[in-house]
Amino acid sequence: AVDKLELKSGIQAGSRWGLKGTEDLGNGLSVGFILENGSSSDSGALGKDGSIFNRESQIYLKTRFGTSRLA
Repeated sequence: AVDKLELKSGIQAGSRWGLKGTEDLGNGLSVGFILENGSSSDSGALGKDGSIFNRESQIYLKTRFGTSRLA
């Protein structure tokens, strides 16, 4: 028998890390952002197109009437 230990990226889901934040502006207004990057755990290579924050990147403005997003 041979014991084998290896690291394979993306078996169930790809590796990811990100940043998320919000700031309350007062009077029912807030602004926020989401930045998420996908990468390979085994090689450290960035996601599909080699760019950072390739999984999700958006900013948004939340008011009492709704939310506007830029992706």
